[in-house]
Amino acid sequence: QVGKAVGRVLLLCRPTLEAFGNAATAHNDNSSRFCKFVSIGMLGGEFDKVAIATYLLERSRIVHHDPSTERNFHVFYSLLLAMSEEEKHASLLGGTSVQDYSYLGGARAKKAGHLEVQAAREALAELRGSLEAVGVAEVIDRRPARVEACLQRVADRGR
Repeated sequence: QVGKAVGRVLLLCRPTLEAFGNAATAHNDNSSRFCKFVSIGMLGGEFDKVAIATYLLERSRIVHHDPSTERNFHVFYSLLLAMSEEEKHASLLGGTSVQDYSYLGGARAKKAGHLEVQAAREALAELRGSLEAVGVAEVIDRRPARVEACLQRVADRGR
């Protein structure tokens, strides 16, 4: 049973890993900024243990990107495009749009269309479901956005 539970958690982590580790480029809408090496131990046909090693890829793209063709981490856009104004305020997000953050390209950042806003809503719902499924439901409401708000403010001051 432990093996099945570990396997389930691994599958349910995907949206969280993608939100915090992937971004869009001119050629790939879901480009990894991190590499995850997952080592899975099996015992009797079931998962026994898992180890995950993380490697940072394309370090320069984390802080420098062309906002007309590239985006930063998906989670920033999911939060800013999909959260209600009340949720943004409660989460301490200083701005209400992608253009409010120089780290995301500021005024040069591409404005989101209807399809991008809908995709952000779906991604945020999937992220919330992923966090809930792996047992961190209490983090869902405001804490991830507060962490992101802090990161955004630090990044914006560093530019």
